[in-house]
Amino acid sequence: TGHGPMLSQNLESFVEYYKSWSEKATAKIGPSVAVFWVSRFGESERLAQLFAHGLTSCSVNVEMHDLNAVDALEITECVGRNEIIAFTAPPAESQAATNIGSILANLKVKKHQFMVLDSCEDSQEPVALLRSRMLEANIPEVLPAMEVKNRPITAQVFHSFEEAGMQIGKKITQKNKAKAAKSQDKDLSKALGRLASSLYIVTAKKAGVRHAMVASWVTPASSKPLGVSLTIAKERAMEPLLRIGDSFTLNLLEEGKPQTLAVMKHFLQRFAPGVDRLEGVDHIEGSNGAAILRSACAYLECKIVSRMDAGDHWVGYAEVLGGDVASSSATAAVHHRKVGTYY
Repeated sequence: TGHGPMLSQNLESFVEYYKSWSEKATAKIGPSVAVFWVSRFGESERLAQLFAHGLTSCSVNVEMHDLNAVDALEITECVGRNEIIAFTAPPAESQAATNIGSILANLKVKKHQFMVLDSCEDSQEPVALLRSRMLEANIPEVLPAMEVKNRPITAQVFHSFEEAGMQIGKKITQKNKAKAAKSQDKDLSKALGRLASSLYIVTAKKAGVRHAMVASWVTPASSKPLGVSLTIAKERAMEPLLRIGDSFTLNLLEEGKPQTLAVMKHFLQRFAPGVDRLEGVDHIEGSNGAAILRSACAYLECKIVSRMDAGDHWVGYAEVLGGDVASSSATAAVHHRKVGTYY
């Protein structure tokens, strides 16, 4: 008799079964973001790729589509699979611009979030206008739009797009990490927290981009040659500057010094993507280009020669190439944790 009667009489049930299966299958994949870009238009492709790389470094699934080539059905299916939709500004009055309308038509207020990325092309639709269209439809913004005001585009700007991807990736994976941390043995976590470590400000400069961060997972690693290990979370904004062959400076902070608290407070604040962390911080530039803080009691200039994948972190081994002590009587600041599941 075939399946015709069964399908025609139970169509709604089968559609509901498929919808339920599809939602469960998508949930198993984990956090995902759709990124729409425009081929052969300004810096759209390059900026979208940098943004996507920031997301994937946080173990977020990324689906990318060219607004010049994607069709309405593909847009509908893509938006249905992803909760965060990012897109670069398209040319005005183009097929890519029409496809932005198709994206908007498929967005749901309670399910989706959006982000607009600049294409850095004079003939593009204004970023502010694209953003207002989404907000008028009550679609929430996951991060403020990435709009480039000045030309030419600097290395710092390119890095800011990758950093924006990292910030979103960190944000949407936070719940799963917190859940995993709660499921760990509490006594074991407290025991790990007893591992004390010193406090440092790691600084680096690479391809015109300078950066800095607070670090505590640093330890001596070898004596011949002199070497240290530096552990960095994969979603940290500074990670792209701390890869094999890169140089950095380890600034040691002094215990009990008022300047230490001020420096810590500065570098622990939340920065917008691309913001220069060293702006307003008293420092000089070392031989490797990285900042040496005047508030540091000592510093070491290092170069990463190898890295090991350590789950949600990278462990880098770096040779110490130079350094100095500003205060021979100073005691390095120490960080004590209550638990070992976070810094």
